[in-house]
Amino acid sequence: MTPDKVDELTERVAWLERKMVRILWLLISVTSALVGLMVAYVVDNSFGWLSVLVAVVIWLTAGLILQRQEFKGAPKQVQFIDP
Repeated sequence: MTPDKVDELTERVAWLERKMVRILWLLISVTSALVGLMVAYVVDNSFGWLSVLVAVVIWLTAGLILQRQEFKGAPKQVQFIDP
């Protein structure tokens, strides 16, 4: 392989890594938000301040857990890609 071809492939892989991290972050965020809303609805179906607080706490907690699980074992350059 020529150096130009190697550089091109490296660029393409880096681009793909960035896009996949964005997709994973989107899926993690949507999934954890839905779980938070479902739990909040079960706790208080009037969607008062208590259910909003529960939804936000569950959203953040589930997001953190899912993010840690999905990116476990990922190479360092993937772990530090900021969506």
